[in-house]
Amino acid sequence: GDLRESKFYLPGGSMNVLSLLTLFSSLLYSMEQPVPKESGGGSHTAGNSLNLKCETSDFQFKTSKLGWYLWAPGHIPLGLTNFDSISTDATEDRIITSREDSGSRIFLQIKDLGLRDSGQYHCVRRVGTGDDRDKLFFGLGTDVTVEP
Repeated sequence: GDLRESKFYLPGGSMNVLSLLTLFSSLLYSMEQPVPKESGGGSHTAGNSLNLKCETSDFQFKTSKLGWYLWAPGHIPLGLTNFDSISTDATEDRIITSREDSGSRIFLQIKDLGLRDSGQYHCVRRVGTGDDRDKLFFGLGTDVTVEP
């Protein structure tokens, strides 16, 4: 299936105006917080694998659910991971997320890259009890360009 068909994981389920407002208030709110740091972006060739890394502080790591969002030009941000899963979670066969507790970091691997995978990849901390009032803290993101 196409990556854009993946479920968008935001508190409250389906994407609507309220979710967008929540998203943008989170973006503003995150300016006051230490943010996760992503690395591994840049130019990649279609068909290859992408390996991204997100580093957080030890404290943030222990108290947060962490995941990945892809924000591509002209699209709404797309949740690539299910925040509720603690271990490795595959959204699609070609998307794998994993975590390294000792290093307070998480990883995103996308195999068989396509042009649709281009965009800004953000590591996101979700803080709260799992309901609609959860806060999302977006990292600054790392840019990925997939070349044919």
